[in-house]
Amino acid sequence: MSKSIVCNECGEEYSDDEFDSCPNCSEEEQITCDECGTEYSSEEDGCPHCAEWKVPEGTECEFCEKTATNYVQDHPVCDDHYEDSYPID
Repeated sequence: MSKSIVCNECGEEYSDDEFDSCPNCSEEEQITCDECGTEYSSEEDGCPHCAEWKVPEGTECEFCEKTATNYVQDHPVCDDHYEDSYPID
């Protein structure tokens, strides 16, 4: 059930089901990541999707000395070890 809230700053009413904070006073800007297309808040340090899934540049594979390009169960791996983890039949 929706509850109306009156903003302390501007006095406007808004629904707590639709908004976390007053839509009139919110300074939060949405940014679209150039790499993956995910939208995120300007208050965040960077794209949360890329931070979780993109291997930082210069990271070595956990199983050899090649550059890691993917994660397999939270382990940075190179293309060769990634293919070994997910064989194509």
